[in-house]
Amino acid sequence: MNAPAKARPASRGPGDETAVVKRDGRDGEVIKLVHSLLAHIDHQADRSERPLNHLEGLPEAIKDLPRSSQTQTRILRTIQHHLAHQNEQSSRLNTLLNEDGACFPTARAVLDMIKAQLTAAGDTDVHLANGLTQMDQTMQKMRQIQEHLARELNRIAETAAAAESQIRRALG
Repeated sequence: MNAPAKARPASRGPGDETAVVKRDGRDGEVIKLVHSLLAHIDHQADRSERPLNHLEGLPEAIKDLPRSSQTQTRILRTIQHHLAHQNEQSSRLNTLLNEDGACFPTARAVLDMIKAQLTAAGDTDVHLANGLTQMDQTMQKMRQIQEHLARELNRIAETAAAAESQIRRALG
């Protein structure tokens, strides 16, 4: 019986990482399979890099979220303070109109119109304050969702990197 010849490394040509001396007819199939696996690994590496490239800007954006939220909170507090001040002034004017307006019957009609305008403005201010409060709550929820998304994308990237590493070790 003839013993099969042992495989020995052959001189490597440019781009030929798997050149070997043929032992039997299956070597070509093995080489094709190895090339296929390497191509697949390269493809998977490219696919893994795409989400990572998209995630590069995410940490900076997440770092800015608390500062943005604080700025929005300060703006809302300023607006609420302004609305409270405006309501206080409207209340004083209403008191003044109710007490002093009786002395001037012709001016009373004008003062009643001003009072109606101030009441309408106060209602608008209340609606605006409610809308701004809802906007702040929505922004806080969006920040929480973005933070959750960032954690999940990091987890996916880590899983992909670990899978790629395992494949490379299995083939290496």
